[in-house]
Amino acid sequence: MAEQPRPDVTGKGPALIRETLEVFKAIDGQCGSLSADAAGTVKSTLAAKAQEIEPLLSRAFMKTVKAGEVAWTCKELAEQLKLSVEIANEAQALETLGKLGTELDGLTHRVKTFVVRMT
Repeated sequence: MAEQPRPDVTGKGPALIRETLEVFKAIDGQCGSLSADAAGTVKSTLAAKAQEIEPLLSRAFMKTVKAGEVAWTCKELAEQLKLSVEIANEAQALETLGKLGTELDGLTHRVKTFVVRMT
């Protein structure tokens, strides 16, 4: 299956992250199909990541092309996670959760360390 081309994401980082947070809320309600341990891990990880990224949506870096690309990737991973939770595939859900966590951690770090240079 060929990878779909990424749309123009310039300046769309905040909107894509908001969409990702909406997917997180949908996943939170569907965790009943997973075991108690996996559901707890998914819920706690998504809640922690949402708390980390939500205050950063208004930062300057979020409007850049790179932030838009990472936000698009995060949204796609969140959709994959939602599908894995819906079909109760715990192994795939936890693997996707790890990838999503890594992407969001990287985005959080970049946003916090981004410096606007006006020279």
